[in-house]
Amino acid sequence: MSCEKCGSSLVDGKCPVCDGKVGLKKSGKNRNMAIFAVVLSVISIGLLVGGFYMLSSPKTIVLQSISNWSKLLKEGTSSRKSKFLDKIASHDQVQLKENISFKMDSILELGIENIDINVLYNDDFKAKKSNFNLQFLFGQNELSLDYLLMNNKMYLKLKDVFDQYYYMDMEYVSLIHDANKVDSEKLIDIVFDALKDGVNDQDFKKSKETVTLGDKTKKTTKISYAVTSKNLCQVGIDILTSMKEDKELMTLMSSGQSVKEIEAQIDELISLLKQGKREKETTLFHYNVYYYGFNNIVMEEFDFEGTAIQYCHYDQVDEVKILDLASKNSYFTMKTEEKNHQTKISGFILTYPYQGTYEKKDDSSTLKLTFDVGDGASFTLNLDGKVVEDNDHYKEQVNIALGGKEDDIVLDKMLEISLTTEYSFDQTIDTSVTNGATSFDQMTEEEQNKIFESLRNHPILSSMVDLFLGTDEDGDYDLDDDNLDLEGFGV
Repeated sequence: MSCEKCGSSLVDGKCPVCDGKVGLKKSGKNRNMAIFAVVLSVISIGLLVGGFYMLSSPKTIVLQSISNWSKLLKEGTSSRKSKFLDKIASHDQVQLKENISFKMDSILELGIENIDINVLYNDDFKAKKSNFNLQFLFGQNELSLDYLLMNNKMYLKLKDVFDQYYYMDMEYVSLIHDANKVDSEKLIDIVFDALKDGVNDQDFKKSKETVTLGDKTKKTTKISYAVTSKNLCQVGIDILTSMKEDKELMTLMSSGQSVKEIEAQIDELISLLKQGKREKETTLFHYNVYYYGFNNIVMEEFDFEGTAIQYCHYDQVDEVKILDLASKNSYFTMKTEEKNHQTKISGFILTYPYQGTYEKKDDSSTLKLTFDVGDGASFTLNLDGKVVEDNDHYKEQVNIALGGKEDDIVLDKMLEISLTTEYSFDQTIDTSVTNGATSFDQMTEEEQNKIFESLRNHPILSSMVDLFLGTDEDGDYDLDDDNLDLEGFGV
């Protein structure tokens, strides 16, 4: 029988010619696939090794470390309060109320048991006017200051010193809008971009080091980078230059001044930094990064000629140390560890240990710390914070209690501090106080003498009068024009 394709005689029912060709084709394909697989494997290994080398280069490690700092800082500034401040930018009329209250146990024998500081600030950004009230209460004594800012004039009254309003020329400045409108993340990016650009490829030293992480030791690679006065000056120049080139940022920063004035100030600072670059270069500190494996950074270190600040992060643990590298003696340590939705805190201040917990739930937070000071004595710190917020109101309350224990005496609240901050909107400003106000320039000598007499007899301000004005040989105030310059106050 013959093959239907080539006509060759069949052997055992198969064509030796055709079967041979097919076999050769299959064998060729297999060899091609094998060669392709080998080449692909070599390329893959090359890319892997090359990529590992690039990603594990000293510069890459240091840049990764710098990026981690940037991320931490951004997380710290993007708090809930910061989000609420975005609402402030969209409102022209904003009110801020703050209170700081101190209560001290009589056992402290400080001569005063209560201090209160109250602040009330109303701002009308569109109308360019604001009013401010600051009140200090020291026991039974009070110091109260009021001012109104409008029409490029500041109207001022100081209780028990001059009860009527006096005014002087002053441009409008918003203490709320101007303080909150600058994009913090943009500033952080500018700073850290300049830090990254300042890192030089040739300035790294690499070594193998064993570090202590908690109760264990770890073999790591240490990358050391010397930060010099020249480096720091250049980073400062780059930061200021980037700020100057950002027109939006310059406009936001120019509150009360023109953009050209801000640019001139920045140019002056740049000139000073350029002058610093020309001076003799000195090493300020070493920035060291410790890592193992594939870029697993476990510690950053700022080495100031043997005194170091270390930040360790491993296994859900963060640890900060300030220590002498030669003796390994620590001046301060703090360790935080996340466990069961709670942060455990422990550490040492010199040789004295402390421990406690931090817990955050929804809109509240709690911090409890105990400091052991030896011989059975201890101090305690308890902090409770709470935030209440809706569309038109923000209130943050923080209560701090300092206590102590010594022998049989236990005081849970030796000192209490209460801080309250409130924001609200659409509050009107009473401008009727300007009626009958007198210019500082028109203040009579009789009015001046009356004011100085009030200052001298004021229970809180009298000591400041003695400090700034002084007295003559008879104990009277020397009010000669040569010794008293009130030009800056409009007098």
